[in-house]
This record gives sequence, structure tokens and C-alpha cells, in this order.
Amino acid sequence: MRGCALQVIALSHSIIWGLSLVGAYAALSTMDVAPVLAMLPASVASHIDPKAGAFAIAFVLVKLTGPARMMLDIAMAPVLARSVARAPRPCCTWAVEAHAAPTLRRSDAPTRRR
Repeated sequence: MRGCALQVIALSHSIIWGLSLVGAYAALSTMDVAPVLAMLPASVASHIDPKAGAFAIAFVLVKLTGPARMMLDIAMAPVLARSVARAPRPCCTWAVEAHAAPTLRRSDAPTRRR
């Protein structure tokens, strides 16, 4: 379960990060970015070129919201991992063949001669 949880955390973090970036860029591309720059802290706004465009500002905003998104990932990971573990397995031919393969029993194992 631990490996599944780590994979779920990594995947959900990447998806949330990407959606945050796309959403911030979509919101900023429809408006003038000068008022947004004025709302940012001076230490952050001094590193952003006003002509850099909406994508650079969206990237900085996504970086600033990183700790909040990480808390969301940590809170969601157990729920997502449980739902992934309970999900039915895919009904593909390779999955069916893998589940239908006979297992080697202890009595079927070859014996060693001394």
C-alpha cells in the first residue's frame, strides 16, 4: 500500500500543479497584468519583468501557492490511495492472462538432490 500511496501522491501533486498553472495562466491572460504585479509582495514583484507576460506571473503565483497545494495533496493522498486499491482491475487480455496463469505450488517445485 505504501508504494501505491507514493505513486498517488506524485501523480495527484503533478495534476494539481499543472491544473493550477493552466488555471492561473488562463485567468491572467484575459486581464491586464499590471494590477496583479502591484498586489504581489515587493520582493517577488521586483524579479518579474512587467513585459514578461501572463505565463511568468502565473508561474510565480503557482510557486507561491505551493505550500497550500502540498497540504491538499497530503490530505487527499489516503483517500485516493484507498480508491485506487479498491478499483476493479482492467479487463485487458494481458491482465486476464496474468491473473489466469497457474502459480507454482511448493509440491510442484523441483527438489534438489544432494
